[in-house]
Amino acid sequence: MSMRYRFFYVFFASLLFALPIAAETVYTYTGANFDDSTIIASTDNPYSSSDYIALTLDLSAPLAANTTYVLDPSYGTASTLDSWTASNGLNTFSSINPGFGFIELVTDSSGNIEDWEFILIYEPSTEYGIESVNMGSGFVEMGITDDSTGNYGGESLTAGTWQETGAPVVPEPASLLLLGSGAAVLFAARRRWRA
Repeated sequence: MSMRYRFFYVFFASLLFALPIAAETVYTYTGANFDDSTIIASTDNPYSSSDYIALTLDLSAPLAANTTYVLDPSYGTASTLDSWTASNGLNTFSSINPGFGFIELVTDSSGNIEDWEFILIYEPSTEYGIESVNMGSGFVEMGITDDSTGNYGGESLTAGTWQETGAPVVPEPASLLLLGSGAAVLFAARRRWRA
């Protein structure tokens, strides 16, 4: 194998191993089903024992260890939480339509979420919301509706669980362009060497 031929193979291999990748981390909270669907008894309470609180965070990087993250949708506070969606079984809140309230996450020494608090409502004076608090020794989790027709709610007496997953790793467009250019150079050099 000639020196020139070997050079282009090394060049191509270095491009392949130097590819930067864009990875995402998804954190999913799944609460337990509501145990008590009649916090204030009503025959038309919209919550049932099949409803529960859920939260999904789609982040560009894993959460750091021993860190507190706070997102305040009410005032647009800057946050490292890229995008999120929360539900109480009836209503949905998201980073696009956050309503009022806040989300707070606390990680342990391994970067796992050990404490959390998310309280989200549509209007400060009228609640159609989510309350999930697991800070220290206190735990409460509720889906709440409070409007002109009455007070309704679903309540869970058991804390839910968090799951961390990695989204598919995708090469960045610039990296693909660089790789394609390297392949084209290698192909052209090989044809010239054979001629």
